[in-house]
Amino acid sequence: MKLQTVPHSERGRPTPSRWAVAALSLLTACASPLAGDAPAPTGLPQDLGVQATVQPGPSPSAERSGGRDRAKGRGEEEEPEEGRSSRKGGKQKWEKDPVEKVPDAPEAPRAFRGIGSAPDPAGDAGLRAPAYADLTNILVEDDGQSARVSVDMAGDLPERLPEGEVEGVGVDLIRGANDGENDYQVFASGNADGWVGYLYAPGGFVRYRGTFEVIADRLVFTVPWEELGGKNSGTLSAFADWSGPGPIALNPASQDFAPNVGSARFG
Repeated sequence: MKLQTVPHSERGRPTPSRWAVAALSLLTACASPLAGDAPAPTGLPQDLGVQATVQPGPSPSAERSGGRDRAKGRGEEEEPEEGRSSRKGGKQKWEKDPVEKVPDAPEAPRAFRGIGSAPDPAGDAGLRAPAYADLTNILVEDDGQSARVSVDMAGDLPERLPEGEVEGVGVDLIRGANDGENDYQVFASGNADGWVGYLYAPGGFVRYRGTFEVIADRLVFTVPWEELGGKNSGTLSAFADWSGPGPIALNPASQDFAPNVGSARFG
């Protein structure tokens, strides 16, 4: 199965090596022209990626209190607890319970703040594209130590894609000239085996040192800034390439960009 794509250079964008790597991962993930399944991508360094953590929705049972408090009916007297009172001279004398030292609260996690985004209209990925291949927004956030890059789609992302489908989603973070020398890309590869996150740096793939999550309709990459060349301002752009099963000339495929033309600022 061959993925039909439009070269990024034809959309007003350069075509550095990272795009070729992303395209290679999709092409090598496709099955033979007449097959309906998609084996795991062989063009990506599996040992450098990280398997996605799929976050379930909030569980009602987790919000229930597990305390030992018991409701008491009206008119029901509370029995004094042992060791809390004593009688002297016919009078009840209450003794104070020892004060229990409350442990120090753990340090609150650093709050992320948005430093750049690239919205994209829904429904522009093509008639045959599923909603989970249609970009709607890219958000870059900073907590002082790490970058959090969130990719929103028009529909919920399946934990595992249907057999025969492959999808690649990448976000470029570029400083200076778009010549590949100062370019970083967080990249997600999805197929029937699930989702894997990768980091592409100047010179090639490096080990992904961070977290990668699939949360409903969102892909979330969280990576230390030092892994992205430092906390410097730059430009961002993203793509989503999807392909379904079928013969070469008939298989469905789509490609979407955010923003549609050019790039957006971050930092």
